[in-house]
Amino acid sequence: MKSFQWSEEEILGGVFKRYPQILAMSEEKIRSAMDFYINTLELQRQIIIACPLCLSYSIDKRIRPRYNVIKVLESKGLIKRDKKISTLLNKSEKTFLINYVSRYVEEVPGLLELYKGAAMRTEKDA
Repeated sequence: MKSFQWSEEEILGGVFKRYPQILAMSEEKIRSAMDFYINTLELQRQIIIACPLCLSYSIDKRIRPRYNVIKVLESKGLIKRDKKISTLLNKSEKTFLINYVSRYVEEVPGLLELYKGAAMRTEKDA
């Protein structure tokens, strides 16, 4: 954690206090998740510290497919990124599908396939 320039207070008082299960995660998983959140989603570390559970989510099966859907919807002007990205990541699968996929499937042909396809491709690659 310190390699990400997090202070001891952020690590102990923020991350471990909110999500002690992080101790069971591999360093590789944490690094991979941090890389995606910081470099692709452009999240600030304070957001990750506030929601350390996000580090446990599968990037390829949960986060990347959702990110792809949000980017398509934003590019078409159907949604604005007015919600915190962590809120979008924490939604249940059912809620995300209803609010961001099923709702726009008519306006964006192939949206469901994009969402499901990204997750399926990563399962085949594994």
